[in-house]
Amino acid sequence: MIKKKIRFISIILILLCVSCSESDNPLTLPKPVIHYPTSPGFVTGEVSVEFQDSVNAVFIRSFINDFKLTPINITADSSFSVWIQVDSGQVNNYFHQIQQDTAVVRADLRNYNLGDPQKLYIIAYFKGTVKINYALSLIHSIGGISWKATNISMRLALIGVPIGQEQFWASVFMRFSFVKNAVLLYIEYIFDVNNSSGHGP
Repeated sequence: MIKKKIRFISIILILLCVSCSESDNPLTLPKPVIHYPTSPGFVTGEVSVEFQDSVNAVFIRSFINDFKLTPINITADSSFSVWIQVDSGQVNNYFHQIQQDTAVVRADLRNYNLGDPQKLYIIAYFKGTVKINYALSLIHSIGGISWKATNISMRLALIGVPIGQEQFWASVFMRFSFVKNAVLLYIEYIFDVNNSSGHGP
């Protein structure tokens, strides 16, 4: 009789532990709340999610699949761009030297709003196969130019969700520590997921 009571109490404790652990699990979803925003320009059935820089496209796709949702578009590579200030010498010479490096996708002569208006600037887009230290080494090896800023490629996903559940899913995504932001889409705020550069101001 005592053994049966102990066994019964053990089962109850196990069930309590399981229910507690499930309540803390972000994958344990509440019942979806249907909500239809009436703001003009609202895009139905889509949520824009920005992830921490530490995640990659494979992780993001797996995350979306766990919820059985549809990945409309994922932008998540390791590419980056660097603003370079021309301190002395001919800007065209530096421009051609930087462009010739095999790790550089392309370089542009651009105005840098946060820079010195008296200086000229080059923005160089690097492949995700190299580290930022590589870009800094390249800049230092040339001389006459200096690093000003680095722009990391954003990790973005446009996720298809059931119409009317956009706000619900945005709040679910925000429960994860690796999610920076999750927002509903409006026509004036849609990011250009097909923009090949994804860098610069």
